[in-house]
Amino acid sequence: MADHLTSYRLAWTKGARIAALILLALGAFRATAAEIQTPDGKPPMVHWAILESTPGDMDQMQAFARENVAPRAPKEQGTYALYGGVDATDPNRLCLLEIYRDESAYEIHVGSDEFHEYKSRRAPILKSLIIVPVEPIALEQKPEKGTEVWMRTVVVDKDDAPAFRALARQEALEATRKFDGVIGYFATEDAESGKFMTLEVFRDSEARANYRASSTYIEFRRKRDLIERGADERKLNVGVITLTEKYREDDGKN
Repeated sequence: MADHLTSYRLAWTKGARIAALILLALGAFRATAAEIQTPDGKPPMVHWAILESTPGDMDQMQAFARENVAPRAPKEQGTYALYGGVDATDPNRLCLLEIYRDESAYEIHVGSDEFHEYKSRRAPILKSLIIVPVEPIALEQKPEKGTEVWMRTVVVDKDDAPAFRALARQEALEATRKFDGVIGYFATEDAESGKFMTLEVFRDSEARANYRASSTYIEFRRKRDLIERGADERKLNVGVITLTEKYREDDGKN
């Protein structure tokens, strides 16, 4: 009996060690956050596109984009990312964070026959389009899928802009590197209007709740509250969003 128990304990110990090694191996392959940059290490061109459809026509507008823009965009080396979704509080409003290598890459994207076809088809149902050029503060992401996306717009006094800029970058870095469920944090600044706009992507709603309950977030929130003059936070409905490392494939050519 004693020999049997000894054999059982040895087998269990060995199995536990193997399981631990498997978990460590899986952790080693877990995606790590990286910042989107151009081949020469410079910040890419970034802007926000805010589209409003005529009432009830956003689904149709998105269908046009899926049919015309979606098949071509992955083939454009300089088109790094088109992230966003429909405003959960306004089904006629679409918010997109668009990231390109440079102005030339953007012109290639909007100058394609496919994009012109998309523009033509959406024209009758496009109520408004606002393009907001911004400066990237932090474009941190992991090549994973997420289902919980939030857009945040903040207004601060001009004198407080440098402090908020530094705080936004620090939070982007810490959130994506310390929290497995935070898979994207994109912080941008519209210097002309004095607004800061962020896109936060989480693996799911539980991951967002865990981050919001953390001491890290609570401390950042405390510091932000001392600076922010106004803030607007909106959930974006995306279904599933995939963050890619397409920028790594860019050789700087068209």
